[in-house]
Amino acid sequence: MMLNDEQLLKMAEQYLAVEEKTKPDPNFDARVQFDIKHMAGRGYILDHSTIEAIKKYEQGYSLLLTGNVGVGKTYFFKCLPYDIYALDMNFAMRWKFTEIESWLECHVDDEVLIDDIGAGSSKGNDYGVQYDVLMCLLNGRMRSRKRTHFTTNCNSVQLINNFDYRAVDRIYGMAFPIKMDRVDSMRQPKPFK
Repeated sequence: MMLNDEQLLKMAEQYLAVEEKTKPDPNFDARVQFDIKHMAGRGYILDHSTIEAIKKYEQGYSLLLTGNVGVGKTYFFKCLPYDIYALDMNFAMRWKFTEIESWLECHVDDEVLIDDIGAGSSKGNDYGVQYDVLMCLLNGRMRSRKRTHFTTNCNSVQLINNFDYRAVDRIYGMAFPIKMDRVDSMRQPKPFK
């Protein structure tokens, strides 16, 4: 069964439905403004999708940032004024199963970014035994019940084609998807000094 982006977004909104609070958070706007100023001070180029991502972040959502190469998905999390531990999937793919379990144990109470999902296969190899690295990470993070963010260059259809449907379902169940709309890469050549 193939789902399109709209169906997956609806599914994510259902998973992430938050009970309406009787009293709005009086510090929400101040936190959003603080984040915007902090990110701009670190050189992040803000746009509509970035502001939306900051608001969802400050509402307590985990985020799934999607978009083309170089639009600032990973840099978004590096510029936020919070401690978020990042794990690049390309790096995690080289780990043995016990190393992934150790990493999960070390970061059980931390806010985490699983960066660049969909860049390749998620099949790991531990002394000849194959296992799914992404599923190990997702299961561990679901057990921790802490915020887990994701970045990917893939859209929802590409994720479903690259991974087990269960993995994609868990990602969309854990994180609010936001497409980074920027067309041009944020990476610009800089002169050597």
